[in-house]
Formats: sequence, structure tokens, C-alpha cells
Amino acid sequence: MSDDGITYEKVRVYGDSAALVVEAVQARATRAYPSGAPTLNIEGAPCTAREHGRGVYDWASKITVQVAERELVELVAVAHGWVGIAEGTYHMGGRDRVARGWRAQQDAAGRLRIAVFQPGASHTVALELHDRLELAMLSMRRLALRYPGTSTGLLHTTLRTMIESAKSCTHGQR
Repeated sequence: MSDDGITYEKVRVYGDSAALVVEAVQARATRAYPSGAPTLNIEGAPCTAREHGRGVYDWASKITVQVAERELVELVAVAHGWVGIAEGTYHMGGRDRVARGWRAQQDAAGRLRIAVFQPGASHTVALELHDRLELAMLSMRRLALRYPGTSTGLLHTTLRTMIESAKSCTHGQR
């Protein structure tokens, strides 16, 4: 726990070509969240060398993105495997110019691949099952903080039911 009383949680994943850190943070203050909404930052850094069988990562060249308030629900859903893809992009100078972003997508082998990108650079890491579980739990805890008095179990059930219902509607079953 830090001096300000906040516990900072992180999920770290190291791959062959990049490393990823997903960290619990507070977004900037808004009317709805005067002390900032609970969310996540995703940082990715390239692997620049291998020493003694381990990667050396260039954190000075990292890309950092913050998961927006509405995107956190999508990240929870993809981390749990309820949907196949989630993403967030940030624009500067118009909607057609992407400044940076993130994408989480399940691959054919069932692994979750997370990428952070900006013009000229992209860092992608595949999460194994234990890393994916850590991300799923961290993202769900952050989402639950937005609904005081609601357990993560109730939030899990509600969100999964909503996604299944939406899938049924899009497939003409309802």
C-alpha cells in the first residue's frame, strides 16, 4: 500500500518480442467520479535483446494507453472469453487519425493477445491462461469499484447474462 492509502495492482506479462504491464489506476476526475474513475493503464515495451535466456525490454520506448470508462466493460468481457475482441483507440486531429490504442483479441489457439500501438510502433504479447486469469480478475475488480455495494460475483453474472442475451438477439434467436 502506498502513502496515499491506495493499493496498486499490476499484471506483468513478458513475451519474446514485447512485455506488457496492466496497472490499476484512477482516471482523471469527472462529475460522475470526482476522485477519478477506477480503470487500467496498459503499457507495452519492445524486447530489444536476450540475455541468459531472458528478454531485455526497452521501457524508455514504452507505449502507454488508458482503458476508457466504457472500454473497461469490453476488456472484462474479452478477458473472460465472453467476446472475441475488444479495443480502444485515441484520435488526435480528427477521427481518421489514430494517435494510439489497444486491442485484445482471442487467437485460434485460445490465447488472449493484447497489443498497444501508436503510429510507427506496436507491441503485442500473448497471455497464457494464468496471465489471462490475473487480467480477468484485476479488470473485474476495477469495474466493481464503479458500482459500490455490488459484489464481483453479481457483476460477473449480470454482465455475462447481458452478453449472452445480446448474442442471442444478434443471431435471431430472440
